[in-house]
Amino acid sequence: VHYALPYMRHSNDTRVITFGSLASYFPFFLGTPSYGSMKKFLQNWNLQNQIDEMFQKAMGLQQFGPTFVLVEPSTFPSAE
Repeated sequence: VHYALPYMRHSNDTRVITFGSLASYFPFFLGTPSYGSMKKFLQNWNLQNQIDEMFQKAMGLQQFGPTFVLVEPSTFPSAE
């Protein structure tokens, strides 16, 4: 993404999708602290880039840019 981001800023149709995990909130309870800490890093990276892109668009510094999306799982009861 680091090398592609400058090219993605010229289009308004690009999306960067990051998949989160519940392990980022409870890394030691799930027994995978390295996985949980890396997922937390990705969530914070996604949030930082999202805020940066929104700020640049609001201040008029750039007209187009990618949209950063974070998909997180949850325990949602579904009908079977």
